[in-house]
Amino acid sequence: MLAFSTLALAADPAAERVALLKLHAQDRDGHLKGDADLITAPLAPTITEVAGGHVSTMKRDDAKAKFAEYLKTVKYTAWDDASEPVIKISSDGKMAWMVVEIKVEVAPVSNLVDKRNFMNSAIQTYEKGPDGWQMTSIAATMGR
Repeated sequence: MLAFSTLALAADPAAERVALLKLHAQDRDGHLKGDADLITAPLAPTITEVAGGHVSTMKRDDAKAKFAEYLKTVKYTAWDDASEPVIKISSDGKMAWMVVEIKVEVAPVSNLVDKRNFMNSAIQTYEKGPDGWQMTSIAATMGR
């Protein structure tokens, strides 16, 4: 019975939810500030991405370089939740997933008047280690 009690106390779901929502807020800030470091800081050393019908795996540094190049070409003027993120945390507090639905407005850096609006939805998986939560995968889709 002691082992079960210890396991039950291993994770404080409310605190873990707050920690994951802070990462989500950091993602928002990174997009609005055009800061690839903020966006990629919570990524695991290797992350799997599902997008556009393809599965790819990349290193955190490669993802950071990819974001940095992309952010040179666009300016995010809005990046806001369209609905409250849905978060599920494992009973041992070591794994979690989050589903997000984001309303985005972005414009080319060369023409900030030419804004494009779209929705971006994703499911992200996380593992918790000694340094906190790290995103291990993301499956995303864009719509109008």
